[in-house]
Amino acid sequence: MMNTLFDSSGLISAIISLFAFVVSCIALYQTRKQHLDSYRAKLVFNIIQQNQKLYLTVQNIGQTSAFDIDITFSYDIKCPIKSLCLIPPNVVFRYDLLESTQISAFPELQTLQINVKYKDIYRTTSSWEETNEFPILELLKYTCNWNETQNCYDIYRI
Repeated sequence: MMNTLFDSSGLISAIISLFAFVVSCIALYQTRKQHLDSYRAKLVFNIIQQNQKLYLTVQNIGQTSAFDIDITFSYDIKCPIKSLCLIPPNVVFRYDLLESTQISAFPELQTLQINVKYKDIYRTTSSWEETNEFPILELLKYTCNWNETQNCYDIYRI
């Protein structure tokens, strides 16, 4: 009788230990995933109009560098940003996207879709894919001018 009591208590201890081990492994996985997601590279795209031109800005708001960046547009726009090698954290790049005279060459252009695929330091084997959509007709209603004293853009309705 005493032997079966020790055997069952040992079995219960083993089950509890196994359960604690599984919970610890799940917690470690979740913590690692959260760490990777919070410190990964994050690219933010914006389109602004300034001086009758549309500019595309790309900013890395993440904690690590983004590399092997591949960018595709929904229309065949001649932009020098088709592929980039590296964007360090907290850096903003601005590119000429279209001039107001070129916009008439795309009469069906109402929304510009930008697809981006990139990697970061923590996940070199897999890549991040994002899609951004910009309402071009809405953006053409405004123009932006850089305000040196306030360190921001002033937006004016055309």
